[in-house]
Amino acid sequence: MRAKNNNNAWQNVAVPYFELIALLVFFVMLLLNANSKAYAKGDHVVVMPSSKDSEMLPEYMLDSITYRIEEQLTRRLHHPLQYQLKNTYATHNNTSADSVTNDMNEAPIFDAVLSNFPETDALLQYSILKANTAKFVLEVFDPYSQTLMFSVSLPFDNSDEVNKVFGDNDKASSVDDDVSESVTRQLLRLASQAGGIAAERLDTTSTSVTLRLSLSGFKVDELVPVTTYLLSLSPNNKITLLDTVQLPSFFSRFLPIVSTRYAVTSDMSVSQLHNELVRFWQLQDVSVDIAFSRDTRELTLNRVNNPYTPSVVSTSLVVFGLLIIIHLFIRRYYFHHQLEMLAQGKRADEWLNTYERANKPWLRLEERWKNQLNYWQQIKRESAQLEKQAKTCFDAGDTNSSKIFISKALNINANAPLALKLMHAVESFEENAKQLTEQEQWIRNKVAKAMSNYRNNQPYKALRQAYQAEQSAKEQKHLKKQLKAIRKLINRINNELSPDVDRIKIVQTALPHELNFGIESTLLIGRNDADFVPLDNDSGLVSINHKGLSRIGRHLKISVKNDGFFIQDVASTNGVFVDGERLKPGEERLLENNNGIMLGAESSIAAVGFSVKIGENNHLLQLIADDELQKKMPISELSRIWPDYIHAMRVDIGLASGPSYLYIHKHTGKLALFDSALKQSGQNLKYETEVCETNALNPEDYQALVKLELGTFSTISPIDIKDDSEQLAKVVEINGHKLLGKMPLLLPLDIRWEDVIISMKVNPSTFMSDLDVTSTRMLRVR
Repeated sequence: MRAKNNNNAWQNVAVPYFELIALLVFFVMLLLNANSKAYAKGDHVVVMPSSKDSEMLPEYMLDSITYRIEEQLTRRLHHPLQYQLKNTYATHNNTSADSVTNDMNEAPIFDAVLSNFPETDALLQYSILKANTAKFVLEVFDPYSQTLMFSVSLPFDNSDEVNKVFGDNDKASSVDDDVSESVTRQLLRLASQAGGIAAERLDTTSTSVTLRLSLSGFKVDELVPVTTYLLSLSPNNKITLLDTVQLPSFFSRFLPIVSTRYAVTSDMSVSQLHNELVRFWQLQDVSVDIAFSRDTRELTLNRVNNPYTPSVVSTSLVVFGLLIIIHLFIRRYYFHHQLEMLAQGKRADEWLNTYERANKPWLRLEERWKNQLNYWQQIKRESAQLEKQAKTCFDAGDTNSSKIFISKALNINANAPLALKLMHAVESFEENAKQLTEQEQWIRNKVAKAMSNYRNNQPYKALRQAYQAEQSAKEQKHLKKQLKAIRKLINRINNELSPDVDRIKIVQTALPHELNFGIESTLLIGRNDADFVPLDNDSGLVSINHKGLSRIGRHLKISVKNDGFFIQDVASTNGVFVDGERLKPGEERLLENNNGIMLGAESSIAAVGFSVKIGENNHLLQLIADDELQKKMPISELSRIWPDYIHAMRVDIGLASGPSYLYIHKHTGKLALFDSALKQSGQNLKYETEVCETNALNPEDYQALVKLELGTFSTISPIDIKDDSEQLAKVVEINGHKLLGKMPLLLPLDIRWEDVIISMKVNPSTFMSDLDVTSTRMLRVR
């Protein structure tokens, strides 16, 4: 019963309970009917003409008739896409029969079809019978049982025309074209109708077939799958066990082989059963001989090989597997023996190489070797370090130190390759050594002392001695190898000891005068805020404790970009003024040389003032504290108005993107930075790239101090002035040692020029102290 309304005809549909059951039963019947088809998925059908028709009809006509039949089979069969339709009239032409029906008892026709198409389930042959009533006949055969399953016979509309067209050659040649065309149309129509009738009967008709199935030479457990498979092909299949006989064979008591016969009733044809059994045993990879007897209607399957006899492949696999097991056992014992001998001999390199070869899952090494792996790896690393030190000493000419390191390396690793090689080299060197000159001996002693000081953690002393040895070795052309070793030692000390420093504070203790200098990409300036944490490691912090400044991170920000230095008022209360103009909050402005900056107020009395100095290549920025107010007011008055002014006027701020050169003014004692060294021409000093371009200052009043390189490997080195390098080396010292070359920037340190001391001292705080001016610096070590 269905209920409908005017708004929606498909709503409120009521289906009684018994109708649901009826639909379910109908659906189940459809499924059972689909499974009971005589010709199911995977069937193979062959279409061919009779031999007489293949001679009588032209080839294009045979192709047309075959196509019409195949088209109906493909369209109407239950599983049409799985049929393999073949035109085999050429094969049948080799036979001498007029029709398959007449030659049904002669096997060559069916054998010819099966030899070309062994999986054929049905053979369809068509012919034209000329008589009083001409007919188109389509016969369907089972090729293996060679029996006629059914035939389709359809009469022509005009038998006389058919007899004329397909009569003698003389009569056929005199037939009008219209008559011939009419007969051709009838023939193709009848072929299409016959193909449709045959397809319908193949798809729906179930013919019960009874035969005997004999399986011989199989194991018992091989019979259950094949019977189960046959029963699963159709619900109408029935299998009855007739008898089972054990066949006589060697060890038949333990390895039985049986011969079994079944009675099979099925709605499948003999050809279909035959082909399904062939497919099944092919999937099981079992070779069988299959034969069908038409007289006894018995389908016999004989297993080709003994089921218990292993195949060549399986036998080869077993033998190969046994050989592999034996081989692995021998290799495991061999590796255990090798590891034991190498461990006793303290041969770390060979032990690790052997362990790498033996550490395979299939060898299953003993657990004790795995526990020793870290120990031998550590031994190899220690011996390699000792070998490296021994080679450095040997290349520098210190054979005594080299032999000590070689002995230590061989004591823990008996086969250390480089140590063995160095040992022979030292022995050869000592045997063939000639008497050394006094200068060569002096160089060797210097290198030996440098190595000793380096091991005793005195890098500046070690480098001073190494540079002295280098300078002396340059003068001896035959000491190229020693010179190379000395330079290698210098580079090694610098690379190992150079720290990671981004910002330092340099203090001229005599004035005092401070230079806060760094290489960060961003610099924040403001009042001290101990709780402020920069967002990244590339931000530098400088605090100036003045009441007019906002807290650090809120007042001034300086950024380094490709096209210069940019200043920005972050969010200050009292503002940032550039040349008297106040910046808007968040506004960025490019700094230019000689700009004036006021922080906290527009008046120079109430503000923190700086003048901007920028190098020509935008590599260095200096904010020089404005001390002009001292000329207008006494110190006592300044201290009363602004207590922090005395400190602020002594601090300059520097920001660089590369190496910087530190100079000191010979008269004022103030420190200055340049982004390249000052060159000399005769008695006059000239600036190539000067930061402090002030008309009031005379370039000849500056004394070169040191070159500073901050960053991952921070170093300090002398400024290369070729015409005055000797004088420079005499006057500039670092921690009491002459600065002869590049050295690590190890803090704290003192730079001495004549009676002036410039200090660089470590302060763990990030902010500038406003109490101890002479002993603070900013350092960040990553």
